[in-house]
Amino acid sequence: MDFKFIKNLIDQAEAFSKKHPGSSDMNLFGQWLVEKKSVAAPRSFRMPEMTATETLESVIAKLIIYLNRYARGYSKKALENKKVGSLDEFVFLINLFNAGSATKMELIERSRLEKPTGMEIWRRLLDLGFVVQENSETDKRSKNLTLTQAGHEALFESFEVMNQVVKMLTGNLDDFEKHQLLELLQKLEDFHLPIRQTAKNSSWAEIFEKIG
Repeated sequence: MDFKFIKNLIDQAEAFSKKHPGSSDMNLFGQWLVEKKSVAAPRSFRMPEMTATETLESVIAKLIIYLNRYARGYSKKALENKKVGSLDEFVFLINLFNAGSATKMELIERSRLEKPTGMEIWRRLLDLGFVVQENSETDKRSKNLTLTQAGHEALFESFEVMNQVVKMLTGNLDDFEKHQLLELLQKLEDFHLPIRQTAKNSSWAEIFEKIG
């Protein structure tokens, strides 16, 4: 009996238990082993060139900004002949569709928009007849938005081309790389969202202290 192999297996099972407490799913354990091996294996990677004034963080930020611009460029082309006019409008409508009903400010927050931009989008969608306002049953001071039939049709008309846009954005990443990227982006989202929600009246110095 190869006790070295058994010890290694026990060590791997212990590491798996720390990552997935309480799980005894052998399929998940097998998948975790494959992913762990893929991470450990050398992968071809082209490190971007950095100028003397750039840092690792600044290059990451630059590439994230570029990716956002690619998304806006692709979606602008894709939506040229659609009733939905922009990426922001699509995100606003799909968030409302998923919520069923929500206030303007809830939708602006879910879409991660600044208030002036969000209000402009809301007014345009209201003028187009894509959304309707109704008095809230729980709070008479606020109004809930819901999608109209025209809003449903405009949103669903855009689904096919927007699915093509998101496939275009993930480009030449394989499935494993997509999962890696998703995990990293979610980690950043979990970091930034609480700051966005609580730091509206804070100075930059106060916000930056949060990473200290």
